[in-house]
Amino acid sequence: MAVVEADNIGLTPLIGAIDNGKVTGAELEAFFEFAYVTWWANCVANDDDILSSFLVEDHENKINAFVRADQRVSGLSKKIARARISGSVPSMTGSGSEPEWGTLSREIQ
Repeated sequence: MAVVEADNIGLTPLIGAIDNGKVTGAELEAFFEFAYVTWWANCVANDDDILSSFLVEDHENKINAFVRADQRVSGLSKKIARARISGSVPSMTGSGSEPEWGTLSREIQ
C-alpha cells in the first residue's frame, strides 16, 4: 500500500533504491531530502520562463565576455589617466605659468 502511494506521488526512484539495497535506513532521510529538493527545484525551474531557458554554458560565456570587457576598460582607464596626468605636469626644466611650479621644481631636485 505504501509503495503504491509513494509511486503515485513520484517517489519511484526512492522506492527502487530502497528495494535494491542502495539506500539503508540510516541514509533514508538524507536521500529523501535530496530527492525532494531536486524535485522541487525542477518544478520551480520548469514553471519559470527565465529559469527554464537558463543554460550554464551561455551564462559562463557572458561572464567571461564581461570580464574581458572590464579588463579592457580598466586598461584604457589607466592609459587615459596617465595621458591626462602627463599632459598637465610641467617638465622639470619648465616653471609653468604659476610661481609655485618653480618652487616645486626646486624642491624636487
